[in-house]
Amino acid sequence: MATELNLDKVLVKLDDKKMEELANFIDHMSTLNEVLNKVNQLKESGALDVLINLSYGAKSLRDALNDDAISNLADMMSSLMVVASSMKARQGDVEEVIKNMDVLKDTMTRLKSLRDSGTLDVLINMSYALKSLRDALNDDAITNLAGTMSNLMEVLSSWNPRTTDGLKAILAKAPELNEVLNRVMDLKNSGTLDVLINMSYALKSLRDALNDDAITNLGTTLSLVFDFLPKGLEFLNKAMSPPLSTMIEAWTGEEAKKIMMNPENVTLGKLVTMMKDPDIQRGLGIMMGMLKVLGKTAK
Repeated sequence: MATELNLDKVLVKLDDKKMEELANFIDHMSTLNEVLNKVNQLKESGALDVLINLSYGAKSLRDALNDDAISNLADMMSSLMVVASSMKARQGDVEEVIKNMDVLKDTMTRLKSLRDSGTLDVLINMSYALKSLRDALNDDAITNLAGTMSNLMEVLSSWNPRTTDGLKAILAKAPELNEVLNRVMDLKNSGTLDVLINMSYALKSLRDALNDDAITNLGTTLSLVFDFLPKGLEFLNKAMSPPLSTMIEAWTGEEAKKIMMNPENVTLGKLVTMMKDPDIQRGLGIMMGMLKVLGKTAK
């Protein structure tokens, strides 16, 4: 059944504005045909699907870009622009880095290996230690270090095979040497080492003072001492034996000291009165007996 076009009904619905739009549409019919051809070509080549997917992706990206994301993106773009301007100003350096990219890659690989093995941390710590050492090395420290190194070089230059053998022997005796040093430290801490040193100085002074005449006089003196020593010991033995020791003890007692400090004046009459004292009579008896013994010995 064929469809009949009722132009009267169509014209009734078209007012002046719609007629103007329809005339404008007819004027741009050629452009519309060209656009449709282009769209048809895009569809046949598959580019239309790609554009549609891109439009969906752009819409999703637009929906995801809130104020914070836009601010962050702007900061990133600003940083990229700063980096790009810096790279433009130093284009030669950038080209040099790109030229040596293989070396840089190898260096980064080696640094990664050092980091994985822990060697990088050791090197960094050593660098800090060396920096601290460099800061501590002022002029005086460098001068002292140079003097020490000079002395060390002199010592090393004076070494010969015999010195090396001696050093090896000392190192072999290190335990015994440590024990000796510990004993010396004990003597030093107890004060005995100072006494021994002073005695050694005294003996050295005595040795220096002992010339031939002094040795001769010392020998004579020692001979006299040795001759007198037996007799002196015999005298001491007799002096320490009763009754002489008793008499010495009585004469050195407290009562004898009081009498010596304040002696009494004895007259003839006082002497007669004192003769009645039994102690005086006993003392006179001892004195008379001793005088008798002396008389017998002297006969």
